[in-house]
Amino acid sequence: MPQTEVSTADIASQFNEVSVQAISGMRASFSTQSALYEVAAIVLAIFVSLLIYRYLRKWIYRHMPPARSPEFGQKIQRWVLLFVKSTSFSITGSILLWVATQILGLTSLVDVEASRLMLMRTANQVFLAWAILRIMLLLLTAAFGPKLLAPVVKKTVAVIFWICAVLQIAGILPSLVNWMSAVALPIGSTQISLWSIVTGSCTVIVTLGAANMLSQLCESAVISSELDSNLQVVSVRILRITFFSLAVLLALSWSGIDLTVLSVFSGAIGVGIGFGMQKIAANYISGFIILFDRSVKLGDYIQMSGFSGVITQINTRYSVIRNLQGEEMIIPNEMFITNSVKNLTLTDKASAQFVVVSVAYDADVTKALDLALDAVKGQPRVLATPAPWAIVSDLGDSGIDIKAGFFIQDPEKGTGTLKSNIIREILRKYAQAGIEIPYNKLDVTIVSQPERQEASAS
Repeated sequence: MPQTEVSTADIASQFNEVSVQAISGMRASFSTQSALYEVAAIVLAIFVSLLIYRYLRKWIYRHMPPARSPEFGQKIQRWVLLFVKSTSFSITGSILLWVATQILGLTSLVDVEASRLMLMRTANQVFLAWAILRIMLLLLTAAFGPKLLAPVVKKTVAVIFWICAVLQIAGILPSLVNWMSAVALPIGSTQISLWSIVTGSCTVIVTLGAANMLSQLCESAVISSELDSNLQVVSVRILRITFFSLAVLLALSWSGIDLTVLSVFSGAIGVGIGFGMQKIAANYISGFIILFDRSVKLGDYIQMSGFSGVITQINTRYSVIRNLQGEEMIIPNEMFITNSVKNLTLTDKASAQFVVVSVAYDADVTKALDLALDAVKGQPRVLATPAPWAIVSDLGDSGIDIKAGFFIQDPEKGTGTLKSNIIREILRKYAQAGIEIPYNKLDVTIVSQPERQEASAS
């Protein structure tokens, strides 16, 4: 079916005609007695809607879940409450105006055929447009996040939307769409209309936004489950890739782009990965291997490349290790496959720790061992099973070395403070028991000069 071409002059002429009709209709409405009833109904609808909105806003703020709550149910509850808060004023106003229109149409106060209640119908359309805009901004914020949807972007979207709403209310938008459909831009051997570009862009935004929202919901559901941490990361990543791949394919298909053209690009991408993106591809695949074989997991305490710390992130290309000093090291995932990694919490998070003190040779060694063991057992972080122990580890130059060993379940929290507390407690107990802590003693003999000469002469 051929499209009807609409020129710019036709649109301008139609705009002038609609403007004249609108102004004439407004004058006719204000010149009749019904204008007073319509204005009163509009003001009353705004007032009642504002009261309802303020009451709902206070109630919603009291029941709003945290913004970054990972739980699936709380995230759904937050979205529902935000929807009610964003649209309560406009939807309530639209409903009240519709009810007022029906009431005035049934009474004899207003001549409906003469005035056609133009003011109320226009106000109702404005309320509906406002509700649609609020819903659209809410969905865009939920889909792309508040950081991406900055205030400038929101204002731009709102301006474009209100321009389209005014054109739709005035009856000009269909002619403008026909004109954009008739204007074609040559791209290679094909021609694409302006309207196809607009609809294609909107389709891409909608599909990508829907994919992001679905992935966020699935991520919340997976995190709230009892799956292993690695399986959670793998599931979320696979779902995100699946949703975005489907979104891109649907957007291209709905935009009228032949998907067979993508075979050429896929071949080019394969060549690019084979030559210039080997490391990126290797790190990407290594990330999935790490997550599947569970050689390292989130929260594991590892030592690698002279750096030790807790794994806080396993991303697509790299992982992040954070040490006890707050320093973070970014390690490409490929290094976990090609290099040796010392995982201190692979099968069991319990880690053996030791402290060594010395006592004098004339001290009661049995009592010293018992006191050291009591000092270790008194620390809350020390595990009861396996039980702590204390042994004589060495006979030093100045004293007997006492070595106390114990296990802790949380080595990622550090051991410096714990060992310091144990040593301080041992010193306190030894001081109370009269056990001496030895120190190096050197016997220095001073030989005078005459004695040295006699010794050398003899």
